[in-house]
Amino acid sequence: MLATLSPKGQIVLPVAMRRRLHLNPGSTVDIEERAEGVFIRPAGPRPLPPAKGTGADLLRQIDAGEFGVGVDWVRVKAAVARRARSRDLR
Repeated sequence: MLATLSPKGQIVLPVAMRRRLHLNPGSTVDIEERAEGVFIRPAGPRPLPPAKGTGADLLRQIDAGEFGVGVDWVRVKAAVARRARSRDLR
């Protein structure tokens, strides 16, 4: 099966393959270079922050460790707190 490399260097997997492998936005894949080429396999889901909710809800979820690794949650938490304070001042 063919995949396309975007101008930004991203690999675009065909829809049928993404569905078969249960790859959704935010899913992670493990990429391994081998002598015969590149091997890509699902590495498990990577939870994403919720699309809705208050800043306080998001801060509680971050503190509870409900999200995956790979994100600087200290910076995210600080940004959410700043946003929540600026909304309270309006």
